[in-house]
Amino acid sequence: MIIHKDVYLGESIIPKQKKIINKLKKNKYVFGKKILVLSKNNHDMIEIFPSYVFSQAYYKKADYVVVGVCSNNYEFNQMLLQMLEDSYKNTNSYNIKNYFNLLVS
Repeated sequence: MIIHKDVYLGESIIPKQKKIINKLKKNKYVFGKKILVLSKNNHDMIEIFPSYVFSQAYYKKADYVVVGVCSNNYEFNQMLLQMLEDSYKNTNSYNIKNYFNLLVS
């Protein structure tokens, strides 16, 4: 798992962000969080997983790029809206996947 340098965090995550990000980097279980990753297929931009999925062997070895961490559906909706707004503002497109790829280069 790769944590994107410009990862988006839900409001409830910010006070504990170091602890949560470090756990994710070490492939440790983070209780009750939703993890947003860039999709590996060409049809989708973002995938959302419950955090317990990444404690399974297959996902520990997979090279998913984490672009967001949130605690609940409200935070997820707010975060996704912010990603779309930032993407459009910077690229004139709602393609979040391309936006995050541009941030890396």
